[in-house]
Amino acid sequence: KSTVAVHTKSLPMIAFGQGDSIMYGDKTGNIGFYVYSLLDGTQLMFINGRTNGGAQKQYSSNGSFDGTGLFLYDRNAETNTYDDKLLIAGENGLFYTVSLNTEFDHVSQNKSLKITPETQYLRSKTRDQEDTTVNIEASIAMYDHYAYMADAYGIIKCVDVNTMRVVWCKDCGDNTDATIALDFDEDGKLWLYTGNTHVKRLKKKTPVTIRRLNAMTGEEDWTYQIDCVANNDALSGCKASPVVGEHAISDLVIFTVNMTGSGKGSTVVALSKKTGEVKWTCELNANAISSPVAVYNDVGNAWIIQGDENGVLHLLDGERGTEYSSLDLGAPIESSPAVYKDMLVVGTGGTTTNGNKANGKMYGIKLK
Repeated sequence: KSTVAVHTKSLPMIAFGQGDSIMYGDKTGNIGFYVYSLLDGTQLMFINGRTNGGAQKQYSSNGSFDGTGLFLYDRNAETNTYDDKLLIAGENGLFYTVSLNTEFDHVSQNKSLKITPETQYLRSKTRDQEDTTVNIEASIAMYDHYAYMADAYGIIKCVDVNTMRVVWCKDCGDNTDATIALDFDEDGKLWLYTGNTHVKRLKKKTPVTIRRLNAMTGEEDWTYQIDCVANNDALSGCKASPVVGEHAISDLVIFTVNMTGSGKGSTVVALSKKTGEVKWTCELNANAISSPVAVYNDVGNAWIIQGDENGVLHLLDGERGTEYSSLDLGAPIESSPAVYKDMLVVGTGGTTTNGNKANGKMYGIKLK
């Protein structure tokens, strides 16, 4: 279910997480997180997400890994050894750091790849949390040796991966699905941007909240609240990860909030990084959980691309929020687009907001 992660320095390995353990014929198999070799397709590592007891004692029985793994890498040129790690957080409530101890022979004709993983994990929660609320669905964010993660209760944690201890935590009121975004300001201060969703703790008519926190202390700098319709499937609010603006929109952070208005639409909102003031909004007439992406031209002009549940890709002016154009792909866009230069790649599939079902496809779309 998680997005595939490729090794940071192009060592031939990939990592990905599983979202379900029910297989064809209602059989139940293992569930967890995998690392595979790209040389020959062999499985190099498996973290069992549902091992309760022994060395690994989890909070939740949910063994899924929805977030994307993060590879870290350093090479000792003198010894030609690699200090590479893999970081991942799971829906079992645990945060893992895995020293991979990679051995990669790329010189001989029969190239080989081997890892000898050593795994540590952090098990922590606040006093008020039930075990079932420590689930971590979003990908982690990281700066230096600090990892940032959010759980189903709404707790944001900063963890020092060198000591595997929590540096600070902040209660943000309810489930946080969207991956945290980090950004430096012009003074060199690191800020964290996050938004929550409606699940259990927020009352039905309570707005969701977008926040900016000091990434080193957890201190709250500003908040912005926006109304959305509560949903039993936990789909309302900030499901999409934000865009931290650069170039012409370097003063903006952009969130997509699902199920605003009547609950059948969504809102893309651009906020001032410094103050949280609304700079522009764009109302969409369909739900949207796909994360927006920003694209820039050679002189730094910015556009925002947002997909929705009716299968429409929207191209917005990054500075004003006006819609330049749209493209109907005919099936829901739930995954986030990937962009390289003038090519956008995105997948579709599932059921549209109006109930129409469609087969999924992968699209390569030229940006002009």
